[in-house]
Amino acid sequence: MKTKKWLFMILIIVAFPSFLYSGVLDYRIIKKQDISFANIQRIVYRVVLEVKAIPTEQDMKNTAQQIWQKDLQKWDEFTVFMYLPDMDMNYSAYCVAEINKDGLIKLRIQQNSLYETKWEPKKEQPKNTPINTEKLKDYYVSIKPEILSNRRVKVYIETNFPDGTNMLLTIERHKYLKGKEELYSGQIYDEYFTVKESGFERIVTIDDSEWYNEHLRLVKALPEDIMPIEKISDNINISVLYTAMKEQPEKVTSILGLTGEFVGGKGASRLGKMTVFRESKELNVPFSPDKVEGTILENDSYNYKPNYLLFTIIAGAVVLILIIRAAKKSHKKNNPKLD
Repeated sequence: MKTKKWLFMILIIVAFPSFLYSGVLDYRIIKKQDISFANIQRIVYRVVLEVKAIPTEQDMKNTAQQIWQKDLQKWDEFTVFMYLPDMDMNYSAYCVAEINKDGLIKLRIQQNSLYETKWEPKKEQPKNTPINTEKLKDYYVSIKPEILSNRRVKVYIETNFPDGTNMLLTIERHKYLKGKEELYSGQIYDEYFTVKESGFERIVTIDDSEWYNEHLRLVKALPEDIMPIEKISDNINISVLYTAMKEQPEKVTSILGLTGEFVGGKGASRLGKMTVFRESKELNVPFSPDKVEGTILENDSYNYKPNYLLFTIIAGAVVLILIIRAAKKSHKKNNPKLD
């Protein structure tokens, strides 16, 4: 009897880890990158999920947590980039998991990363069904921002896209990196929303601290790869995007088309097989992160403007030194015996 009891206990102990990690996907670790700095231990994992179908969000959460728990004691911050088989790892990952000592804090699925891969959702027109050009229509999106108090902005969007259309709202700030001509962006806010009664409204607090501090950390951790910021715009860019890559209700696809082929207008463009529609508007909200962990801007200035007060003080000191030297030379010339 005791033997059976012990065998039962051993079976539970052996089986418990499998129960704990049920739903964990097989994966291959392709690269580990230690980007620790100061007193913060931080690592980035890039893994390929060994799957034959697109995994569920819960399975990816379980997998990220298992990877993290293997190194639980060592790292303060932990990022896992998860790719599907045959995806190009030089481009966006399908899933990004952000973890700290308390566990998973954010899991982001990037559907657009599947575009032009074998994992791209197939949205083809039925065979032998010609496109009805009479259904082609010019669409518009009007972005009407209003500045409120305490760096809050109310964004009102008016559109003739059909109710039920899923669209993406993003708010970014443009930046230039030292030695680079390209324009880069720091993301402040993003949200998928659904058009209702020909519009959408959201109040957003313009907080630059997350993207700014993230760039600061990367500059410290990877100084040879990530350039410091040279200039930051005082304008924010508010953008609205429609793409047929985003899953749409059947009533919407019947109007816009499976690939957005019936979407026309100034903001429409064809991207491969899909139509995208983008509208954007700039608004002046000066850069001012709430929580700055340091400075990665030259001259300790957010927008790289020269420090004229400091320049004036230095110039005055130089002039004073020159005057003193000239006075000493004049004194020696008039009193040669003092030498």
